Amino acid sequence: MYVVLFRNGDIRQRFYEYSCKESVVGKPCRFLNRRLHNQSRCVQKFSYSYAIVRNPGASTSSAEFGSGEPQRHHYHRHRPSHLPALPLTTSTPNSFGGSEWMLDYIRVRSGCGCEVMPKPKKK
Repeated sequence: MYVVLFRNGDIRQRFYEYSCKESVVGKPCRFLNRRLHNQSRCVQKFSYSYAIVRNPGASTSSAEFGSGEPQRHHYHRHRPSHLPALPLTTSTPNSFGGSEWMLDYIRVRSGCGCEVMPKPKKK
């Protein structure tokens, strides 16, 4: 799912991502003990970060608060059940237009990692 990140004039959210090269993902890891080389694979790792995003249940008819055209980003809203979303309401300090915006977790690519799988057991 794509999300729209909040921005207003000079106020912008920025998230830095680190991606695995497509040619590396799923391949055996480098710089690993030779015995484990064939049991390893490179995988994309992710982290979760708070972001102010457009509330999908809110109407989109209100103004963008001077930001011009909204920016659609490829950050995926992917919230596990234990990470709650918080709507930004008018009673909240630093509110951004009632419930049009909400504080939610987004999944951000955080680098390449190496996973070592156990050897299959012989029967």
